[in-house]
Amino acid sequence: MKIIKRLPGLPVERALGVFSGRWKAAILSVLLDGPQRTCELEKRIAGISQKVLIG
Repeated sequence: MKIIKRLPGLPVERALGVFSGRWKAAILSVLLDGPQRTCELEKRIAGISQKVLIG
């Protein structure tokens, strides 16, 4: 039997589940200005790694 991981129903809940807890507020505050590329996020958020943004 294959186990299926269910995602939360709302898109916002899914997005919040992706970001690690430590960076969630910083990433969301930058994204309030509009869509950003990962390299732009790295420049705007001091100390964040590409691994955190992609993973």
